[in-house]
Amino acid sequence: MGRPTLQFEERMSGYVSPPERGTSFEDAFERGRRANSSIQFETVITHDDLDRLLEDPTSPATIRGTVLAPSVSPEQLDIVEGTFVLLQPHPEDVETSWMRY
Repeated sequence: MGRPTLQFEERMSGYVSPPERGTSFEDAFERGRRANSSIQFETVITHDDLDRLLEDPTSPATIRGTVLAPSVSPEQLDIVEGTFVLLQPHPEDVETSWMRY
């Protein structure tokens, strides 16, 4: 019997806008919404060694999928060699972790 793995699908959607210095996330989202500049991605995230992930939440998983962002590319974009870290410690905030794509 092989070692246990973890695999899940994730879908996110929202709006994208060019960065502006000093702009909040909410302002950037609203600019993208007003411009109808949508973005969405669908992924499959796979960690080949669940025991390792439980020992070290920063061990990377693989991520594959697609991105639809018409303002960036008229074609579907493929995610082919991505990595995902479930619990990346925040460098400044104690007891805070990020998901890193």
